[in-house]
Amino acid sequence: MQTKLDSTNVAIKNYHRQTTQLTEFDKNFDLPKAEQVAQQQVSEGVGLALGGIHSKQDWQTNQDKLNNDLGKKLSKELIQYSQDRNTGDYITAKNDFVTVSFKQVNTPEDATINVASQFERQDGTKKYVLITGKYNLKTHQFISSKVSPLAKQAATQTGGEN
Repeated sequence: MQTKLDSTNVAIKNYHRQTTQLTEFDKNFDLPKAEQVAQQQVSEGVGLALGGIHSKQDWQTNQDKLNNDLGKKLSKELIQYSQDRNTGDYITAKNDFVTVSFKQVNTPEDATINVASQFERQDGTKKYVLITGKYNLKTHQFISSKVSPLAKQAATQTGGEN
């Protein structure tokens, strides 16, 4: 019982310390709602960039939305996955899924975000990307991001002794 009581007291002190460090605006900040809005916005943007752009006209029509949802830098980087490197033609057919998650948020202005997406090219090949970075849940903008292509299957190791 004493251990549980001590653990509870430590948790209360940590919570108290965090809440005294928050500004008045932060105290009224609705974190679950902000995360929900961000998940929807980022999911729409990534889904559009990786599967919804099929021509230069599509890009021009949706560029403002993409820049608003993802920022100029990330939009431009994702569009490169939708284009043929040699011709510049748009080669994505559709987006299969986008998953957006946040690690435990301590500071809404500097939340860690992870986005995974699978999209299909016109030739039927499926591609996967992982986007990691920092996200401001108050302004709904990426602070930083890194896009990494993912392999379809996990890499296997060979050789070595067991």
